[in-house]
Amino acid sequence: MEPNIIKVSVRRTTETREYHVTDQGFCYSSFLETPVTNTVYIWEGKLHEQRDKFLGEGSFVGNDSMNSKASLDDLAQNLALNLVLHPSTQHTQSGIPAYGVRYQVGWSRVENGDSSIVTEPLAPDEQMVFSAILERTLKQLVITEIQ
Repeated sequence: MEPNIIKVSVRRTTETREYHVTDQGFCYSSFLETPVTNTVYIWEGKLHEQRDKFLGEGSFVGNDSMNSKASLDDLAQNLALNLVLHPSTQHTQSGIPAYGVRYQVGWSRVENGDSSIVTEPLAPDEQMVFSAILERTLKQLVITEIQ
């Protein structure tokens, strides 16, 4: 039994056109003076579910899940909440961590007409910031849950 791996990455979308809708409902686009880049941070992986009673022990490994946020802080807090809400009794009883966070994701670029989407690993300083916020938030959630 291995921990479920949660991958954390950054996705940058660069737009070269702006889209408009007229009062009559027609859509048209115009070139931007300079390209605009939107950055979001993403976690994705399998979250554990409490389905042992339905499928039998060890039969269910989790649901594919993901979330994106505009800041590392928001993403770390969101992941922490999801990890606390989706524990694994089997892992806990076995003394094995239920989850592992990985930052080594493949680099990819997708060209989509007037935009491009680049997915890449977090920079080392972003990894440190994310890890610190995730750890702090997990501690806060566990303490709040116990009180």
